[in-house]
Amino acid sequence: MIENISDSALRKIKRCMELSKSSNENEAAIALKQMKLLMDQHNVTQQHVMAVDVTTKSNNLDVVARPARWVLGLHSVIAQAMDCEGFVCEGGYWGPMQVSFLGVGASPEIAGYAFEVLYKKLKNDRAEFIQSNLQRFKRSNKTKLADAFCDGWVANVYTKVKNLSPNHEAAEKIKAYKETNADKYSKESFKVKDRYDRSDNKAQAAMHMGASSSSDVNLFVATGHQEKNLIGANQ
Repeated sequence: MIENISDSALRKIKRCMELSKSSNENEAAIALKQMKLLMDQHNVTQQHVMAVDVTTKSNNLDVVARPARWVLGLHSVIAQAMDCEGFVCEGGYWGPMQVSFLGVGASPEIAGYAFEVLYKKLKNDRAEFIQSNLQRFKRSNKTKLADAFCDGWVANVYTKVKNLSPNHEAAEKIKAYKETNADKYSKESFKVKDRYDRSDNKAQAAMHMGASSSSDVNLFVATGHQEKNLIGANQ
């Protein structure tokens, strides 16, 4: 958000922008003139106005270092399903890492709730997989195969919630928000490496078991493109 300008002023500009598209030529001309005056007065751009509708929601993780690939994968799956964009944020000095969602309207809040529910379920399934299948493995191999299990879990969820009709208007607003807050958002934290060989038979078996384990996950029911109602995971 820009300094020295209130939300109400930005919303007035936004309202004028909407009225400038009116089919009534006189009304549109007046609104356009008023919009330009307000934008010049407050030194704002169209990107600032579009960004007004964008909100954020953050969830704490239980790690202080860079999250595992499967955590970021779940974050990305939920973000795209809810027409949001996801980012990883450092939690400050010794604070927990955070995953954040940028979106329009209630989407970030719903996405944040979905992540909380599914992250908990995935961690529980991971622990159960280790307990039931990996007791005799070395710790390093346990981690690798458990990661493969989680990747399979997340990949299967993605096939069920892939967003085939993304909201392009929301995407443009999110883009505008990022442009006006460029110093806050970076995808560097998403650059992680696999901790296992995907061609390994044991890893492939673990991924398959992960996919089967997430067969009961149901993220949302679409009630129209503009609104998605979360119904969580069957547990």
